[in-house]
Amino acid sequence: MGRKLVIAFLVASCVLTLGIGAHTAGAASSSATASRVAALTHEVPRGDAWVAGPSAAGGATLAATPSINVDDAAGDTQNTSDSRADIRQAQAGVDGSGSVFRMRMETPTNPNSWGTDHFAALWFIDNNFDGFIDWEAGVLNTSQGVRAVIVSEDGSQICFGSPGYDGTWVTATFGACGGILHAFQWQAGMDFNGITDVAPDSTGSAPTAAHRNGYFMLGSDGKNYGFGGGPNFGGTVAHAAAFATRHDGTGLWIVDSTGHVFTRGRAPYKGGAPHLGAGEIVTAIANTPNHAGYIMFTNRGRAFAFGNAHTHGDMSGHNLNGPVIAAVMTPTGNGYYMVGSDGGVFSFGSATFRGSMGGRHLNAPINGLIAYGNGYLMVASDGGVFVFSNRPFLGSLGGKHISAPIIGIVAFAV
Repeated sequence: MGRKLVIAFLVASCVLTLGIGAHTAGAASSSATASRVAALTHEVPRGDAWVAGPSAAGGATLAATPSINVDDAAGDTQNTSDSRADIRQAQAGVDGSGSVFRMRMETPTNPNSWGTDHFAALWFIDNNFDGFIDWEAGVLNTSQGVRAVIVSEDGSQICFGSPGYDGTWVTATFGACGGILHAFQWQAGMDFNGITDVAPDSTGSAPTAAHRNGYFMLGSDGKNYGFGGGPNFGGTVAHAAAFATRHDGTGLWIVDSTGHVFTRGRAPYKGGAPHLGAGEIVTAIANTPNHAGYIMFTNRGRAFAFGNAHTHGDMSGHNLNGPVIAAVMTPTGNGYYMVGSDGGVFSFGSATFRGSMGGRHLNAPINGLIAYGNGYLMVASDGGVFVFSNRPFLGSLGGKHISAPIIGIVAFAV
């Protein structure tokens, strides 16, 4: 559904072209996805254009194991009934070494016995949780033998891996592939001679990998930057003021200075645009642990709750030495911190004071503070990151060219 793409990618000196209709991975019907499976396996040219790719990680043992499993009902193939196309289980996993995809049919068949047209085991990959396909992994038979391949939706990148079959499971194993996959949701599809099945039937899988960690930065133009296992969500927001992340790293809430909220990935919208006084602007947002609400904070230290969030007091009626520029909620959601531009920290509810950056030399002012492990993580407007925690430093933008000043940072770990 949506857009029609013509994907062209270069393999050795041969150009392969296929035309397919992209669909929404998180909301596609099984019949729509089945049509996509059939279209892909029919349109991909086979034969001499295919060349053998490098084996995953040069033959090294892959640390990734399938972390997400999807069970599928028997007898739900499209077009007609055929147990050889009937997916019963599909799996996927990813780590720093690479990725692995597995699929089991009601009646297993060896990919070496498949034809070279309308035969494929496929995984449609959404790696920024926006409901659209970004990559496709697959096991296909060709005149050069069985191949495992990952190709980007726009056709600009392709990565070969190692196919496998143990009598039950069809497997595709890949090395790091340039780090293209960190965390993603997926939907599997099987095409056996034009008879198709998908799993899950109507929604994307749970996020892969099961355990992720990393953090995001946000530019004042609303562009986000992911580190560690954090995906890069697209889009910009004019006058972006602050943002918050789901704790599993699969979605963001971005708020502008007037309190309008823009969501990314799997972050739900719960309202916005509170009534502000003259000269008052929103400077921070923090979400609840179950992602069903959030609190906005203003430069005057006022707090506004949306969804299932609750306030625990604010700085209304107090004189501030500097405007509140950032805030963070405690992991339990029962308290929060506000940080002033002068480095002053104000704690509410269950939040415990842990110190500040006041009095220390900085190349650029602090623009964000987050809870991180047993302490804090702060970011400066030049992208410098300062960790005061038992959690690791994962990188920064300090000393690098950025399109706009950094105005916030968030972290996640699951």
